[in-house]
Amino acid sequence: MANMSGDQAQEMERMVDKLEAMFQKAESDVEYMSRKVESEFQEGAQEKDQTSPLELSQRLQQVKHDYKSIMEEAQGIKKAQEEMVSGIKQQLMSASHALQRLHQTSGTELPDISEQEALVQSILGIPVSSSAPAPVAHCSTSSQPGSEQTRVPPLQLDEELHTAEGEENLSPIDTTFDIGHSPAELRAQSSDMVPITEEEFTSVSDLVRARAKLEDVNRVYSRLHDHFKTEGNTAALSVPDMSKMGMKITGATGEAKLKTLRSLKIINITRTGAVKLL
Repeated sequence: MANMSGDQAQEMERMVDKLEAMFQKAESDVEYMSRKVESEFQEGAQEKDQTSPLELSQRLQQVKHDYKSIMEEAQGIKKAQEEMVSGIKQQLMSASHALQRLHQTSGTELPDISEQEALVQSILGIPVSSSAPAPVAHCSTSSQPGSEQTRVPPLQLDEELHTAEGEENLSPIDTTFDIGHSPAELRAQSSDMVPITEEEFTSVSDLVRARAKLEDVNRVYSRLHDHFKTEGNTAALSVPDMSKMGMKITGATGEAKLKTLRSLKIINITRTGAVKLL
């Protein structure tokens, strides 16, 4: 399957890049519209004469038009994403079935799938085939009793170790909370850092989170908490300042980490991009 999925992997990568570009364009449009509306109302407030109702009505209509265009664009992105996932599923299912039939016809053993293939199939909801040999009778005649060895796929063990290492490196603080107290309430009541939970992370829009990962967002949050809460600093941090502190907050994925924290009302981002813990 690895040989057959090479071209498909390249096609998937191209489709993902295209979809990411669409997401970034939609996000830029939203940001532009927000700043445009804010700037227009600020300019209107600074004028000596009162803005006429007709002008306000025209501005409101323009905002409604821009909002409608962005919503239509978001719906188009969602539809393109669904079509892309559906096409990838069909291609992988067809290739998997063809490969199984080929091995069954030739009487050879179906090889183990790679870790990458298993991960892709798991994400797309495609069942992972067993790596047991198809012609059982042939194998039993060519081996003596007791000579068969049980194959233990290393994927499950690797995932468990990776999960354990990620939890250990993420934070020593337990992410389980008392019943009746949300993480946001605990942050307001305590000066200690309360890591972002999976539920909080997934509650943020996909357009905002983009490719940011929970452990990376928590890592940035932890560094900001140390700077403002533990060390007692009060001045907002600029992007260069945060980069010098070892935080990876540049690029689309880096910006998504900060925007995720802002959506959860953990930080405030000024118009110049400076960050301060709430």
